Amino acid sequence: MTVKGISDAKADVILQESSKFVSMGFTTATEVHARRADLISVTTGSRNLDTILGGGIETGAITELFGEFRTGKSQICHQLAVTCQLPISMGGAEGKCLYIDTEGTFRPVRILAVAERYGLNGQDVLDNVAYARAYNADHQQQLLIHASAMMAESKFALLIIDSAMNLYRTDFSGRGELSARQMHLAKFLRNLMRLADEYGIAVVITNQVVAQVDGANPYNPDPKKPIGDRLFILDYGGGNTRSLTNSIKRLGYEFEWVKEPKDLANAEKLIFPGVGNCGQAVKSLHNSGLFEPLRQYVLSGKPYFGICIGMQVLFETSAESPQDKGFGVIPGSAAKFTTSAVDPKRVPHMGWSAARRLSNSSQNPINGVRDDCHYYFVHSYAVPYNPSKLAGWASTITQYGTQFHPEKSGEAGLDLLNSFLKTKAELNPLKSLTSYPEPVDVELNEKDDLVKRIVACLDVRSNDNGDLVVTKGDQYDVREDDNNPESTDAASSKREVRNLGKPVELARRYFSEGADEVVFLNITSFRNSPLGDQPMLELVKAAAETIFVPLTIGGGIRDMVDPDGTRHSASEVAHAYFRSGADKVSIGSDAVYAVEELLNRIKTNTQPILTGQSAIETISAGYGAQAVVVSIDPKRVYFNPNSEKPSEEHLPSVIYGKDAKANTTDEERKLAWWYQCTVQGGRSYRDVDVVQLAKGVESLGAGEILLNSIDRDGSKRGFDVDLIQLVRESVSIPVVASSGAGEAQHFAQVFDATNVEAALGAGAFHRKELPIEDVKNDMRQKGLKWFVILT
Repeated sequence: MTVKGISDAKADVILQESSKFVSMGFTTATEVHARRADLISVTTGSRNLDTILGGGIETGAITELFGEFRTGKSQICHQLAVTCQLPISMGGAEGKCLYIDTEGTFRPVRILAVAERYGLNGQDVLDNVAYARAYNADHQQQLLIHASAMMAESKFALLIIDSAMNLYRTDFSGRGELSARQMHLAKFLRNLMRLADEYGIAVVITNQVVAQVDGANPYNPDPKKPIGDRLFILDYGGGNTRSLTNSIKRLGYEFEWVKEPKDLANAEKLIFPGVGNCGQAVKSLHNSGLFEPLRQYVLSGKPYFGICIGMQVLFETSAESPQDKGFGVIPGSAAKFTTSAVDPKRVPHMGWSAARRLSNSSQNPINGVRDDCHYYFVHSYAVPYNPSKLAGWASTITQYGTQFHPEKSGEAGLDLLNSFLKTKAELNPLKSLTSYPEPVDVELNEKDDLVKRIVACLDVRSNDNGDLVVTKGDQYDVREDDNNPESTDAASSKREVRNLGKPVELARRYFSEGADEVVFLNITSFRNSPLGDQPMLELVKAAAETIFVPLTIGGGIRDMVDPDGTRHSASEVAHAYFRSGADKVSIGSDAVYAVEELLNRIKTNTQPILTGQSAIETISAGYGAQAVVVSIDPKRVYFNPNSEKPSEEHLPSVIYGKDAKANTTDEERKLAWWYQCTVQGGRSYRDVDVVQLAKGVESLGAGEILLNSIDRDGSKRGFDVDLIQLVRESVSIPVVASSGAGEAQHFAQVFDATNVEAALGAGAFHRKELPIEDVKNDMRQKGLKWFVILT
């Protein structure tokens, strides 16, 4: 390389002078031994482990912690982040810690727990931990440059990378990029070694591997090997596949995408995730030329994991699209759930249920279903269990698919996926799966019922500086209180937007605390373009990386036109969010307008009644009813029942105060009210009541209703159970109760009074006034079924 202004002669002089300051030749072993006497070993907090390591984690070197999923690697990292700050006499290094997190597993609460053990001030310990989240391999490399600058300015004793390999497994996919990955990784490790040598710090990296379950090489006593069989994922183009790939990344496995039929011949394991319409999935497989090759793959007996639709295509047909035939590998057809007064199921079936092995269930380690856990189901179609035909198939639930979604089933789902991925790939002839001599009946028990869901909702909007923050309103006013009583116009006042935290950080907290679902509502909608609102798309992507329960996104899901005239359909906007990691989209004002048009067509007998053009209809047709949530914002309209009444069409939504079950004042008991629906965040009223809207969106194809209450929003008076019961009795789809929660008992009260499927909390959760754990403890004490967390 030639540098302008530096000749070869000058370069030689520079090299000669530099060598006087840095020894680059040989030295004696005595000098090396003397230098190593200055090294320090940082305690792991375990005497036995310290003994194995020769005193602890050595400074000036790289230490790798490797092991299988859930073996405590991250916990040791959290422990070391504290012990490195201890005095040398206590096994510490009297320095700070740099923590690079690639998996989103860093938890400050763990740091505080360890600090308490050692009698340290928790806040001081946290202040001495410099944290950074790495989002790709290049970013991970760049963070080392920042780390070097920080080490030059302050005393650091430890650098942690948890995990060093995680991002390389996804940024460099397949064997074709193996060389590039190894070169990038080698540079990264070389830079780590340079930091350890130059600054004398301890470097700890984690790496996930799997056990070699078929036995170790007799000449290699270590039964561990890098993860795993050659895994392929089939993406037919519909729904949320990002959550599955994030789960696989979290478990530490590599994967490749099925891009063409010949890829199936190279696959040793295959996962086919599916969300939406079974018929569209089958059509997509035919159009891509994958239908028959995939069928032959399944028939070959290679490990195949079909999730939801990926399982349903194994059967002969589905009532959802009977003309689109499935593989016919398993006898039977998927039928739609029925609901009636005798059997009042909610369709779609949506929520957490138990899943049990049959009495003759395979004990193969590939089958990771646990009887003591709950899993997340979301579907309108299922295959009725026929013992005479399906006994053999049903017992192999993880080999040939699950109706539930393991990637959305928290730690229990990750455990199940890990069982499939870590078990060595081998052929399993189909005839062995149907060889059970006797049918096996299924005995249902109370534990199998759908549990009640606790949903954490985050209202997201831009503050006055343009940053996305979580906020919470009082009757939908999200700005801070003003001491000036005359300042009542929130839009024109100088009051700041109430800031309750960063969206992704709060969402991760709720997942770790046990929330069953997380909802993001973009209450300022999109800026100029629905697909150009990159902060919201990136928010969903970031949240989906480490949150393994269902995610819903709302705000601006409608047909829109860009400033340049480019049109975007609601289905196109929803697709962008599904591909970013959302499982459901929430529609608000646009649903009200669609129902107004529907009611007008019914009134005038204009055909067709259902046009298939609304956002609800188009998204539901493409992705299934379970993907469409309608958020309803009703407000009470009071009247004197002795002298007034609303128009005839609104009478079904009337509640009389004297009969009300909700927390009602003495003044309210003298009145009656009906529930009028609003748009634009409660700022505009429409001549539609809550019953009309609920029934209307169900007929258009919505799969769930998020029922708010402007009157109860931020009140902490408890849910409006009269409103909730009114809506729940009007529809057969699931309903989520929202607005008014301030105490743990409010959740049990709304479940007991209305039997609603889920209840949502927001402000009380954000401000830590009401921990989710307290809500679930109260539910358990009162005999309500709740989601069991894997332990």
